[in-house]
Amino acid sequence: FLEIAEWQSVEPGEAVLNEGDVGMPFFIILSGSLSVYKGDHKLAALDRGDFFGEIAYLSGDEPFRTARVEANSTAELLKINPLDIEFSPVELRLNVVEALLRGQVRRSLVSSKPMSSLNDNSDSQGS
Repeated sequence: FLEIAEWQSVEPGEAVLNEGDVGMPFFIILSGSLSVYKGDHKLAALDRGDFFGEIAYLSGDEPFRTARVEANSTAELLKINPLDIEFSPVELRLNVVEALLRGQVRRSLVSSKPMSSLNDNSDSQGS
């Protein structure tokens, strides 16, 4: 995997991705912190081990960036070009896609309603 990735350093305030831009590479954060913005609204804070930019790759349709990602501190990133993955062994492709999808599910769960509110609704309907 490291053979196909490109190392990239960013400085505080530097935008790595801009909403609406065209691009397919996605990134894994090795160090530092970044923030994700939709317009002026901050959506998320990202740290070591997190990834971003994968939606363009996973969607397979339009490689438009859905958000801006900006460095909060000096950060080291791995930049992965999806074309390099496509020409890699099948096992590597499957592992990358599985990791990205698991990350998407984890993000979805974190951003959804707390489980306690779901339990409150089911108790009143189930009894």
